Amino acid sequence: MRELRRVQRRRTWPVVVTQQIQRNAQGPLLAVTEPGARMPLVLRALRRAPRLTRVVGRFVGLGARPERLSRPAMR
Repeated sequence: MRELRRVQRRRTWPVVVTQQIQRNAQGPLLAVTEPGARMPLVLRALRRAPRLTRVVGRFVGLGARPERLSRPAMR
């Protein structure tokens, strides 16, 4: 039980951070679908610098604190 609490404490912060960033990004994306709406600055920057999309995708996929397995756990 102690191990489960430790894992939950470790994972809570990255989940909250990742979800907050996703919520903040989703609002402007939804607003863009309205006629005459202008794309937010961040999205325009991503269109001009395609390599940044890789960084954003990696963050969304792996989160704020990517987990790594230690050697003994890999067996």
